[in-house]
Amino acid sequence: MSDNLKWLLLIPLVILVIGGGYLVGKLIGGDDESSQVVQQNQALEIDKADVQQRIDAYQGLIARTPGDVEGFKGLGDTYLEMGDLLKENNENNEAFANYKSAIDNYRKYLAGKPEDAEARIDLGYAYSLLLMPEVAVRELKLATQLAPNTPDPTARKAAEQRSWHVLGFVLMNNLGLEADAKQAWQTAYDIDPNSNMGQEAKQFLDQLAQPQQQQVPVP
Repeated sequence: MSDNLKWLLLIPLVILVIGGGYLVGKLIGGDDESSQVVQQNQALEIDKADVQQRIDAYQGLIARTPGDVEGFKGLGDTYLEMGDLLKENNENNEAFANYKSAIDNYRKYLAGKPEDAEARIDLGYAYSLLLMPEVAVRELKLATQLAPNTPDPTARKAAEQRSWHVLGFVLMNNLGLEADAKQAWQTAYDIDPNSNMGQEAKQFLDQLAQPQQQQVPVP
């Protein structure tokens, strides 16, 4: 047999080896992807367990100190965090249930401390996540009025800026009111252009100025 024919006989073997290596690579790659998914799910479950422990701790605190409304604020924040984790995992019904619990606890807190602008912002944001944007806007507009009365100057500026910033988000993403959203974000930016929130408000304004405006991210 000539040398040329011998090389022709080797071609199927070479193809088989190369193909086998490709399949092994794909299988290994598939295993890597599956491993990443498993690790992400495990990390999510750990986060959920941590948040649930804090929910239980706040509920215990409220039971021990029924006259103190501070626990309701912490419990509202924690339910809001749990809702976000569940939404990230596409557990939407459970996420909505936690957003509803967050709202219930914020309202209990605000019944005792109605002038707290930061809690009012959190309440408005929770309403937007529960797909109740009109109520969210009502609460956030009230927060913009309350924020200037915050006693601490640093906290006052942060509350003022955040109230307008979150209001802009709800007006744009939930209601599509671009002109009103621009006004809210411009106000947030003007309060402190150099803060992270001020820079984010500027980013949203720049994004709206583009010809093909896209939905802005969650603040």
